[in-house]
Amino acid sequence: MLFLAVFCGFFAEYQLEHKIEKDREKQFMQSLMGDIKKDAEQSDSLYRQNKFFQRLSDSLLIMLTGKEINVNSYPAYKFWNSMIGFNDFIPNDGTIQQLKNSGALRLVRKQEVVNRLMDYNKVTELIKIHQSVMNGYLLQQFKKTELFDAARFANENDRANVPLISNDRKLLSWGYEYIRGWKGMLGVLNTYIKNAKAKGEDLMESINKEYHLE
Repeated sequence: MLFLAVFCGFFAEYQLEHKIEKDREKQFMQSLMGDIKKDAEQSDSLYRQNKFFQRLSDSLLIMLTGKEINVNSYPAYKFWNSMIGFNDFIPNDGTIQQLKNSGALRLVRKQEVVNRLMDYNKVTELIKIHQSVMNGYLLQQFKKTELFDAARFANENDRANVPLISNDRKLLSWGYEYIRGWKGMLGVLNTYIKNAKAKGEDLMESINKEYHLE
């Protein structure tokens, strides 16, 4: 009788612990779904913005190869300032980081969900790395001041028909390649963002399939 009582006690404790872990697992999945949905909204907005900046880059590249810029450089300067820059994609990865850093990832019993979660986390980490490279690239644009007369452009009444400071073809070539490189970086970022959204959709589909949250 004593053995049976001890066994029943251990069994009840095991069942309770198992239920608690299942409840925590489901809570993590609900939180993860919310994070991914926020990421998707953010990615849609940034994707459109980066596409717009790419179109501005095309217009600026045309200006940099035209003759008009030699005598009226303000339009090119204005385009340059308006499209050089970007808003970082900041993933809502609080749930993923908690799962990874606290050891709670073991609670996720569905291997397909774990695999897709890792795939999603991998692409969001790639976005962070690429954005860091882009921020470093932005620091190289200081040579722009060797082309454009920024001091005159600061006076809005003195912006008409302001020539380039330098007509050095090497400097213009640098400007052209710099903007072309920036456009390429925006394209790579959008590829990563599009991929992240697809991976996020796959992860949400897997979560819904396994946990029936929706």
